[in-house]
Amino acid sequence: MKRFTADWPEQAEKAYAFIPEQGKSFFTYPIIQRPKGKREFDVVVIGGGPNGLTAAAYLARAGLRVVITDRRNELGGGVATEELRKPGYRHNTHAVYMPMVDYAPAYKDLDLERHQLEHIFPEVQVAMSFADGSSMCIYNDLEKTCKSISQYSKKDADTYREFFKRAQVMMDEFIAPSTYVQPMPAFDQLGKLNHPRL
Repeated sequence: MKRFTADWPEQAEKAYAFIPEQGKSFFTYPIIQRPKGKREFDVVVIGGGPNGLTAAAYLARAGLRVVITDRRNELGGGVATEELRKPGYRHNTHAVYMPMVDYAPAYKDLDLERHQLEHIFPEVQVAMSFADGSSMCIYNDLEKTCKSISQYSKKDADTYREFFKRAQVMMDEFIAPSTYVQPMPAFDQLGKLNHPRL
């Protein structure tokens, strides 16, 4: 196995560490205790987004010495929540909706709830404001969403309601059960698509 060596600079401004040390791991930004001299790693993970963090956690749990590097000063990648515009006003800079987050096996495998990982799902998922001061919102509640749409078009609200119900069946019957498992044969997938409520 190839080993990677890192010579830690005096000013490690944008570096993250996830290194098993005496059976423990630590995550720091900035590095709280800079390792002295050179360190050897089995794996260098480039990118501290959800995929990089998950891969690093599994590799570290398997006993490998892992370091994560990221060009940003915030872990989380596409799911990072930051204060960018005004103090106290936090928003996601990339992801606006993560409907499949609960299906990822890493959340249970790595016991992330115990580590206080929390996904916040606000009542308003997406909003569009218009120049006249009006707005339309997509809520985490179907009827509230349809009410918001209906202020512009009752037909569009009814169409959205029907679409949402069909999409929910698609999620429950087809997409969710086939997530993070070996794919079904193509003909079995076609059978699922012939569900009477689709």
